[in-house]
Amino acid sequence: MGDKHSDDIVSSSASQEFILPADCTNDDKELQWAFRKLDATLLAVIILSNVLNSMDRSNLGLSKVAGLEEDTGMSGSDFNIVVSAMYPTYLLFMLPSNLVLRKVGARFWLSFITVIWGIINMSMAFAKSKTDFIICRLFLGAAESGATPGVLMLITLWYPRKMVTSRISTFYSSFAIGAVIGGPIASGIMKITNPHFKSWQWIFFIEGLTTIGYGFVMFFLLADYPEKSWLLNTREKALLKRRMEEDQVEGGHRAVNKKRLWRHVRDPLVYAQALIPFCGNFGTSTIMTFSAIIVNQLGYSASASLAMQAAPGICGFIDEQIDLENDHPDFRYMA
Repeated sequence: MGDKHSDDIVSSSASQEFILPADCTNDDKELQWAFRKLDATLLAVIILSNVLNSMDRSNLGLSKVAGLEEDTGMSGSDFNIVVSAMYPTYLLFMLPSNLVLRKVGARFWLSFITVIWGIINMSMAFAKSKTDFIICRLFLGAAESGATPGVLMLITLWYPRKMVTSRISTFYSSFAIGAVIGGPIASGIMKITNPHFKSWQWIFFIEGLTTIGYGFVMFFLLADYPEKSWLLNTREKALLKRRMEEDQVEGGHRAVNKKRLWRHVRDPLVYAQALIPFCGNFGTSTIMTFSAIIVNQLGYSASASLAMQAAPGICGFIDEQIDLENDHPDFRYMA
């Protein structure tokens, strides 16, 4: 690149916090390297968070195989009611949670709700009845409601539009990863023998405690915006910030206000698009919660049923990777 290009970079960034050096001749390569560093850190952090989220959502079904229903006196449709209890609060608090995220920042809010849902999951180890589980699940829905939407918002703050789709697809593959490892981990936890704790209680306690610990780790690893990143150097921050500003100009940056929000609420296309993940999540949630139960009722042991929970997850993960490679031209950035 010539001197004219370097002068353009300096002039366009002169008023910004991070000034690009005048000898910027390899900015495209450096920018690509910066995005790879983000993939290896930011993306990895939120993917692992979602893996724990996936495990925490599915551990209720795994715990039933481990004897939860008998020990808590549930019968008939009681278990199904407990499973469904989290979703009303999940839907109710999704928008407020993300409004709070915009006010306090993704770093604090995502870390905070991760710790909270870990505490709630750990608390279910001490539940004694259907009522206790329903209360815990209601709070769990409120806590988890902001996790996935918050992460999607964070991705759009760090990556230009061209790269967002592949990162979101990679993020969603973490649900499959959680399904792959959740069952075998629960099967291993079941082998813990303790006269004061049932095996299903250990599942809630250990997985909840792990989530709490990881929530604190997230607080130290995440950053709200690229210019606050602990990973990127000054030059990379400037390059990344300029690229995101260019992306806003290309896409036509528009402020968020009540008028725009109301227009989207009335847009039927929004609801048509929402129907797609609704149908997908309907099947995914059913598999994550009930697959181990169904396998157990086919005559397999509890440990074998939990271990075989990994099979649907493996298929789902492979499908995500095929979709990622074939459908998204910006896959090269993940190399």
